[in-house]
Amino acid sequence: MMHPATYIDQLDPAIFPFIQYADYADRYPTHTMQAFPASFYEEMRAASAGLFRVFCKAAEVLQRAPNDFARAMDMPREILPYLHTVNAFH
Repeated sequence: MMHPATYIDQLDPAIFPFIQYADYADRYPTHTMQAFPASFYEEMRAASAGLFRVFCKAAEVLQRAPNDFARAMDMPREILPYLHTVNAFH
């Protein structure tokens, strides 16, 4: 089925894939495109950075603690060896 040109044709499907069925006239993006003020994005970046620092600190605590501590935190036994593996990103 041939579709008339719409804004969807301008989207890069690798970034914004869309739903399209062969026998269905309508197509629509799989993501909602909604603009927010720059302050919202800055707030999200700040919150994300803060959470990242918290998780880094938690990982450091688990890496320095004995395995019994990690087990007490309900960490699966199979993951324990990875706590002591060198982080390739540092």
